[in-house]
Amino acid sequence: MLREFILPELRPDVIINWLTEPDHMQHAFGAGSPESRQMLQNNDRHIGRILDTLQDLGLAELIDIFVASDHGFSRVTCAINVVQALMEAGLRASLDSDDVVLASSDQAVLLHVRDHVPERIQQLVQWLQAQEWIGVIFARGARATDVSGPSGSVDPHGWVDGTFSLELIHLANEERGPDILFTFPWSSARTALGWQGPT
Repeated sequence: MLREFILPELRPDVIINWLTEPDHMQHAFGAGSPESRQMLQNNDRHIGRILDTLQDLGLAELIDIFVASDHGFSRVTCAINVVQALMEAGLRASLDSDDVVLASSDQAVLLHVRDHVPERIQQLVQWLQAQEWIGVIFARGARATDVSGPSGSVDPHGWVDGTFSLELIHLANEERGPDILFTFPWSSARTALGWQGPT
Protein backbone atom coordinates (compact mmCIF):
# COMPACT_ATOMS: atom_id res chain seq x y z
CA MET A 1 0.00 0.00 0.00
CA LEU A 2 2.76 2.44 0.95
CA ARG A 3 4.92 1.73 -2.09
CA GLU A 4 2.20 1.20 -4.68
CA PHE A 5 -0.38 3.81 -3.72
CA ILE A 6 0.46 6.17 -0.86
CA LEU A 7 3.85 7.35 -2.11
CA PRO A 8 3.10 7.62 -5.85
CA GLU A 9 -0.52 8.79 -5.61
CA LEU A 10 -1.01 10.64 -2.31
CA ARG A 11 2.54 11.92 -1.79
CA PRO A 12 1.93 12.95 1.84
CA ASP A 13 4.19 15.37 3.68
CA VAL A 14 4.69 12.97 6.60
CA ILE A 15 4.39 9.21 6.88
CA ILE A 16 4.62 7.07 9.99
CA ASN A 17 5.37 3.56 8.80
CA TRP A 18 5.04 1.32 11.84
CA LEU A 19 6.79 -2.04 11.55
CA THR A 20 5.41 -4.14 14.39
CA GLU A 21 8.27 -6.63 14.43
CA PRO A 22 10.59 -7.72 15.94
CA ASP A 23 8.61 -6.71 19.03
CA HIS A 24 6.37 -9.77 19.21
CA MET A 25 9.14 -12.19 18.26
CA GLN A 26 11.57 -10.78 20.82
CA HIS A 27 8.93 -10.96 23.55
CA ALA A 28 8.19 -14.55 22.57
CA PHE A 29 11.67 -15.87 21.75
CA GLY A 30 14.16 -13.33 23.10
CA ALA A 31 16.50 -10.75 21.61
CA GLY A 32 18.91 -12.38 19.18
CA SER A 33 16.71 -15.39 18.56
CA PRO A 34 16.53 -16.74 15.00
CA GLU A 35 12.89 -15.62 14.87
CA SER A 36 13.65 -12.02 15.85
CA ARG A 37 16.67 -11.85 13.54
CA GLN A 38 14.46 -13.00 10.67
CA MET A 39 12.07 -10.15 11.47
CA LEU A 40 14.96 -7.65 11.44
CA GLN A 41 16.03 -8.96 8.03
CA ASN A 42 12.45 -8.53 6.84
CA ASN A 43 12.46 -4.93 8.10
CA ASP A 44 15.73 -4.27 6.24
CA ARG A 45 14.16 -5.67 3.07
CA HIS A 46 11.00 -3.58 3.58
CA ILE A 47 12.91 -0.33 4.14
CA GLY A 48 15.13 -1.11 1.14
CA ARG A 49 12.06 -1.46 -1.09
CA ILE A 50 10.73 1.88 0.18
CA LEU A 51 14.07 3.53 -0.64
CA ASP A 52 13.94 2.01 -4.14
CA THR A 53 10.41 3.35 -4.61
CA LEU A 54 11.47 6.84 -3.50
CA GLN A 55 14.36 6.69 -5.96
CA ASP A 56 12.06 5.60 -8.80
CA LEU A 57 9.65 8.44 -8.01
CA GLY A 58 12.44 11.03 -7.93
CA LEU A 59 11.73 11.74 -4.26
CA ALA A 60 14.84 10.24 -2.67
CA GLU A 61 16.72 13.53 -2.41
CA LEU A 62 13.68 15.29 -0.92
CA ILE A 63 12.93 12.85 1.90
CA ASP A 64 14.34 12.54 5.41
CA ILE A 65 13.92 9.12 7.00
CA PHE A 66 14.08 8.52 10.74
CA VAL A 67 14.29 4.98 12.10
CA ALA A 68 13.36 4.66 15.76
CA SER A 69 12.36 2.00 18.25
CA ASP A 70 9.56 2.17 20.79
CA HIS A 71 11.84 0.49 23.34
CA GLY A 72 14.91 -1.68 23.62
CA PHE A 73 14.96 -5.16 25.06
CA SER A 74 16.79 -5.78 28.28
CA ARG A 75 17.42 -8.72 30.50
CA VAL A 76 15.36 -8.60 33.69
CA THR A 77 16.99 -10.57 36.47
CA CYS A 78 13.98 -11.55 38.57
CA ALA A 79 10.29 -12.36 38.47
CA ILE A 80 8.33 -11.25 41.53
CA ASN A 81 4.68 -11.60 42.48
CA VAL A 82 4.43 -8.02 43.73
CA VAL A 83 0.86 -8.37 45.05
CA GLN A 84 1.90 -11.38 47.17
CA ALA A 85 5.02 -9.56 48.40
CA LEU A 86 2.95 -6.53 49.43
CA MET A 87 0.47 -8.73 51.29
CA GLU A 88 3.26 -10.59 53.10
CA ALA A 89 4.74 -7.24 54.16
CA GLY A 90 1.34 -6.06 55.44
CA LEU A 91 1.17 -3.31 52.82
CA ARG A 92 -1.88 -4.62 50.99
CA ALA A 93 -4.92 -6.01 52.78
CA SER A 94 -5.82 -8.92 50.50
CA LEU A 95 -5.75 -10.25 46.97
CA ASP A 96 -8.97 -8.44 46.02
CA SER A 97 -8.31 -5.28 48.02
CA ASP A 98 -8.22 -1.86 46.36
CA ASP A 99 -6.08 -0.16 49.00
CA VAL A 100 -3.08 -0.48 46.66
CA VAL A 101 -3.93 -1.15 43.02
CA LEU A 102 -1.18 -2.41 40.71
CA ALA A 103 -0.88 -2.02 36.97
CA SER A 104 2.06 -3.73 35.28
CA SER A 105 3.69 -3.63 31.88
CA ASP A 106 6.23 -6.35 32.73
CA GLN A 107 9.24 -4.04 33.10
CA ALA A 108 7.46 -1.41 35.20
CA VAL A 109 4.79 -1.53 37.89
CA LEU A 110 2.46 1.36 38.71
CA LEU A 111 0.99 1.61 42.21
CA HIS A 112 -2.20 3.57 42.86
CA VAL A 113 -2.79 4.23 46.55
CA ARG A 114 -6.38 4.74 47.66
CA ASP A 115 -6.96 8.44 48.51
CA HIS A 116 -3.27 9.19 47.70
CA VAL A 117 -2.39 9.16 51.41
CA PRO A 118 1.16 10.62 51.68
CA GLU A 119 2.17 8.53 54.69
CA ARG A 120 1.06 5.36 52.94
CA ILE A 121 2.95 6.29 49.75
CA GLN A 122 6.08 7.02 51.76
CA GLN A 123 5.75 3.71 53.62
CA LEU A 124 5.46 1.82 50.34
CA VAL A 125 8.45 3.61 48.81
CA GLN A 126 10.64 2.94 51.82
CA TRP A 127 9.71 -0.75 51.74
CA LEU A 128 10.37 -0.94 47.99
CA GLN A 129 13.76 0.71 48.43
CA ALA A 130 14.77 -2.13 50.76
CA GLN A 131 13.96 -4.86 48.22
CA GLU A 132 16.77 -6.33 46.14
CA TRP A 133 14.46 -6.70 43.12
CA ILE A 134 13.89 -2.95 42.69
CA GLY A 135 15.39 -0.85 39.93
CA VAL A 136 14.36 2.83 39.96
CA ILE A 137 11.39 4.35 41.77
CA PHE A 138 9.30 7.36 40.75
CA ALA A 139 6.85 9.47 42.78
CA ARG A 140 5.28 12.88 42.24
CA GLY A 141 7.64 15.82 41.89
CA ALA A 142 9.25 17.34 44.96
CA ARG A 143 7.77 20.75 44.11
CA ALA A 144 4.01 20.51 44.19
CA THR A 145 3.24 23.75 42.33
CA ASP A 146 6.18 24.28 39.98
CA VAL A 147 8.10 21.31 38.60
CA SER A 148 10.19 23.38 36.21
CA GLY A 149 13.79 24.05 37.09
CA PRO A 150 15.64 27.30 36.39
CA SER A 151 16.26 26.40 32.75
CA GLY A 152 12.67 25.25 32.15
CA SER A 153 13.57 21.60 32.66
CA VAL A 154 11.57 19.27 34.86
CA ASP A 155 12.71 18.77 38.43
CA PRO A 156 14.00 15.16 38.50
CA HIS A 157 13.43 14.68 42.25
CA GLY A 158 10.36 12.96 43.62
CA TRP A 159 8.85 14.16 46.88
CA VAL A 160 9.86 10.93 48.65
CA ASP A 161 13.62 10.75 49.30
CA GLY A 162 15.44 8.57 46.80
CA THR A 163 12.79 8.76 44.07
CA PHE A 164 12.66 10.42 40.68
CA SER A 165 9.70 12.58 39.71
CA LEU A 166 6.83 11.18 37.66
CA GLU A 167 6.91 14.51 35.80
CA LEU A 168 10.32 13.53 34.48
CA ILE A 169 8.74 10.64 32.53
CA HIS A 170 5.45 12.45 31.78
CA LEU A 171 3.34 10.22 34.05
CA ALA A 172 2.15 12.78 36.57
CA ASN A 173 -1.62 13.17 36.44
CA GLU A 174 -3.83 14.16 39.36
CA GLU A 175 -6.70 11.88 38.33
CA ARG A 176 -5.19 8.92 36.49
CA GLY A 177 -1.48 8.96 37.24
CA PRO A 178 0.14 6.47 39.61
CA ASP A 179 1.38 7.44 43.04
CA ILE A 180 4.46 5.27 42.60
CA LEU A 181 6.13 3.65 39.61
CA PHE A 182 9.05 1.25 39.89
CA THR A 183 11.07 -0.88 37.54
CA PHE A 184 12.82 -4.18 38.03
CA PRO A 185 16.63 -4.25 37.80
CA TRP A 186 18.12 -4.91 34.38
CA SER A 187 21.28 -6.84 33.61
CA SER A 188 23.92 -6.40 30.93
CA ALA A 189 24.90 -10.06 31.22
CA ARG A 190 24.77 -12.18 28.10
CA THR A 191 21.51 -13.93 27.35
CA ALA A 192 21.24 -17.65 26.69
CA LEU A 193 21.52 -16.72 22.99
CA GLY A 194 24.79 -14.90 23.61
CA TRP A 195 23.53 -11.34 23.22
CA GLN A 196 24.81 -8.76 25.69
CA GLY A 197 23.02 -5.60 26.69
CA PRO A 198 24.66 -2.20 27.05
CA THR A 199 27.13 -1.89 29.92
